[in-house]
Amino acid sequence: KREREREERERERERERREREEREREREIDRKRDRERERDRKRDRERERERERERERERERERERERERERGMREFILCTRAEVSQQAEGLPGAGPAAGQVGGRASPFPR
Repeated sequence: KREREREERERERERERREREEREREREIDRKRDRERERDRKRDRERERERERERERERERERERERERERGMREFILCTRAEVSQQAEGLPGAGPAAGQVGGRASPFPR
């Protein structure tokens, strides 16, 4: 009888040990999955930050192009005014040829 009880306790301890090992394996799998998810989230955040930086660079390029267009228009207007006033005063100056202002190419071809 004692032998049977001892064997029963031994089987019980073995069963508990296997259950503990199984729970530990499951926890390790969960931790691994959590690490992978965190790595993926981190990578996604970094990609999103890079896309945002690229959008900001594109907006800056667009602002620079707009500034260039405005500069070109101001120069064109100033050159045209200078030329018109020269002509009005009867000073020698090349009349505007097609697509030219003051002998230089207009940023706004006619």
